[in-house]
Amino acid sequence: MKVAEDDWSIIRIEKIMKQRKLIAIISSIVAVVILVACIILINNNYQAKYDGKIEIELVDLDGDIIEEKRIKFASGDTLEGLITERFDDVVFEGGMLMDIEGYQTPDDWSTFICVYVDDKMSDVGISDIRFEDGTIISLRITENMYA
Repeated sequence: MKVAEDDWSIIRIEKIMKQRKLIAIISSIVAVVILVACIILINNNYQAKYDGKIEIELVDLDGDIIEEKRIKFASGDTLEGLITERFDDVVFEGGMLMDIEGYQTPDDWSTFICVYVDDKMSDVGISDIRFEDGTIISLRITENMYA
């Protein structure tokens, strides 16, 4: 009789282990699906939702416009992509615009490019800026007061 009880105990333990493995597998699959969905949502969040036009201007230290472009964009475009496609000598480092149209941010950061969206200084980087039809992006070369 003792052997029979031990067999049932082993069967129960094996059944519980199989259930735990199944739960672990299902949980892993659900976690991967959620992770992929989050990545897709984050990447799509800063893309244009529809077609339109924006204006991008490069402004020097004196407030004079060096370059101004009206750019058509399509659904799915990003601001970083539009700047890279439409301007010369563009360099991004870590999401920051370092060089554009002959301007280079100096190593001592005595000047830098500050991004304004509809005349308000952006509190996010270029890759995180949302834009829509009619948005004006000003890339202003700015003197660093702390350098």
